[in-house]
Amino acid sequence: MANKKENLICDLDGTLADYSHGWIGPTKIGNPLDGAKEALDLLHKHFRIIIFSVRNESKPGHEAIVEWLKKYKMPYDAITSIKPAGLLIDDNCITFGGNWKQTILDIANFNNWQKYSPLD
Repeated sequence: MANKKENLICDLDGTLADYSHGWIGPTKIGNPLDGAKEALDLLHKHFRIIIFSVRNESKPGHEAIVEWLKKYKMPYDAITSIKPAGLLIDDNCITFGGNWKQTILDIANFNNWQKYSPLD
């Protein structure tokens, strides 16, 4: 892998944190999903981790995200509330299906249609 890390944007609610109760306000974040921390630890070796959440649009929401990430020792490089769309079509995407072990395997085995793998 090149010296410069590529960005990996990771959603917070429903991907890193349990979101089964839905929106309870900008400062109420669910518990970490199984395997989320271990996955981010591994991915952070290869990528610049950017956490996405609309919670980041308010100061209390941003502070809650930072506190949550620190509490659970989740590695990250930046936090953003900017996501270009609710649905993304791209040649370098991984769909999170609720299982971090499978997601890591999906990333490790990923090749886009041009045979590019993000862990090369």
